[in-house]
Amino acid sequence: MSFKKRFIFHTMVLLFVVVFLLLLLIGAAIFFAWMKTGEIEREKDFASTGLPSLIDAISIENGNLVFDQKLLDKVEEYGGWIQLIDEQGKVIYSYRTPPDVPKKYNPGELTAYWTGQKPFPYAFYVWIEMKENHLITLLYGFKDIAYEVLDHLKRMDTNGDTELPVSLISVMKEGGIWAQLLDDQGVEIASWNKPIGEPDFYSPQDLILRTQYSERYSSRILTSYDEESKRTWIVHTPHGSPASPTMDTITIHQVVAVFLVSFLVFVIVVILLMFSFALWYGHRFGTPILHMMDWLQHLSRGNYCEPSDRKGRPRSQNSNGKLKRRYRLFSDMIDSFRNLTESLRKNEEIRGKLEQAKEEWIAGVTHDLKTPLSSILGYAHILGTEAYDWSQTEIRQFANVIKEKSEYMNELIEDLNMTYRLKNNALVLKREVIEMNSFIEKSIKQFLDDPQFTNTQIDFSGTNQPVLYEIDQKWFRRIMDNLLANAIMHNPDGTPIHVSLSVNGDCFSVRFKDEGVGMTPETVERLFDRYFRGTNTERNGKGSGLGMAISKQLVLLHGGSIDVESEVGKGTTIALHFKKYLEIL
Repeated sequence: MSFKKRFIFHTMVLLFVVVFLLLLLIGAAIFFAWMKTGEIEREKDFASTGLPSLIDAISIENGNLVFDQKLLDKVEEYGGWIQLIDEQGKVIYSYRTPPDVPKKYNPGELTAYWTGQKPFPYAFYVWIEMKENHLITLLYGFKDIAYEVLDHLKRMDTNGDTELPVSLISVMKEGGIWAQLLDDQGVEIASWNKPIGEPDFYSPQDLILRTQYSERYSSRILTSYDEESKRTWIVHTPHGSPASPTMDTITIHQVVAVFLVSFLVFVIVVILLMFSFALWYGHRFGTPILHMMDWLQHLSRGNYCEPSDRKGRPRSQNSNGKLKRRYRLFSDMIDSFRNLTESLRKNEEIRGKLEQAKEEWIAGVTHDLKTPLSSILGYAHILGTEAYDWSQTEIRQFANVIKEKSEYMNELIEDLNMTYRLKNNALVLKREVIEMNSFIEKSIKQFLDDPQFTNTQIDFSGTNQPVLYEIDQKWFRRIMDNLLANAIMHNPDGTPIHVSLSVNGDCFSVRFKDEGVGMTPETVERLFDRYFRGTNTERNGKGSGLGMAISKQLVLLHGGSIDVESEVGKGTTIALHFKKYLEIL
């Protein structure tokens, strides 16, 4: 997988993880708010919302009913009591039940209490549910101040006395209870502790709906109708238990507080999560990038190696030499950095060797130029001296030496110019189709015509079929002259040299083989370097020390390749390989 695809994949995975965590946090915040709101709702009206919780919390172990102690503590906190009744009306479990509450209910008795047909000393709620094949009837009761208020109102003087005792008014205010007295038309005659905005007229439908569906209104009501006076007493009680009489006034604030806390916790957790994610992301992706930037700085300063840790190990690798996890995404880039580092290191080594060879070559060329130049200056000085009268024969000898040295200097300068032209691709070949067997044989004969090579033994073996190829005759002959001269100059006199032309498939090769002293592997490796060695004028005046580098460049220009095989004491073979048959280069 490419770096681009891996990076996109990792980014998508990270975004998915972040979104998943955010959704998880949102869900946790909503669940927390829902749980706290449920608790507030149970505290507000435990009778209607707490009973289902009591039923759900009941478990049956070894045939015995077990209640959740936390919910029983809530019952005690709200001043309530509970009874569990079987199908025959017998109480099978009770908790904080007052002594004046029945221990058994006859058929129809519970219904009479529930509908108000029979007085009951407490307000109570009933919850019936089938649980694990057991029909469970749960009674939750509490002492309701509203009943006391209603009883007091009913006992008041029917002659129009509507004054309540101060103690009862105080209890009503504490419990958020208020009362009204209606005439036979439903119009309010008097009220006590009545909040602002509550109605002062009730139709029969209003009273029925408020009695049957009290949860739709701000309070539940108890009513009492007097047959003689045709008046109706109404006592309003806020939803909840007497233990929390002011719950209605604080419920909205509690809910808002719960949601604010949930939101703040969510925001804080998100900030911490994003901060942690940013640190992790920076460490996960920033560390490799910073490492590669440091690597580049090392390269710019000439340190051709990967930055290492305190143990001397490359920072991107673990103890077994493999990439660390955080670096694996950038494996392609790190491989490229390593290749670049290795290439720069090798190039620096080669450059150093070339600089050294260049200095040696310049020193050699300087020596080679100064030697003939000294001869030229010496003979010129001799000829210009008036103290001697030279003969024509001597003058011609001096002139020949000056000419020879000048030609050598000119050749040295031409070769130097030639190597730079080849390096900059400034040499244009004039190609023509030539039969290589006859051309090579003719070139060898011309080479041997040089008087200094008359004692040299060179034999040639060609092919039985013509080999046609496009070459520049002048520069191809230069290749052959350089290779033959190199074989002669660096071997003892009389060393046999074999030149052969062979065909292999659609290619042909020209080989120059001698049986001389051979070369070391180091010499073979650097044979074609421009500055590998200086010239040698002690053996003869032929050559400038750039012949092999020029030969290689000319072979490449002709579309060929060159290789060397040599072993010390066994001679050297230099092979030129070309494609044949009128190949247009």
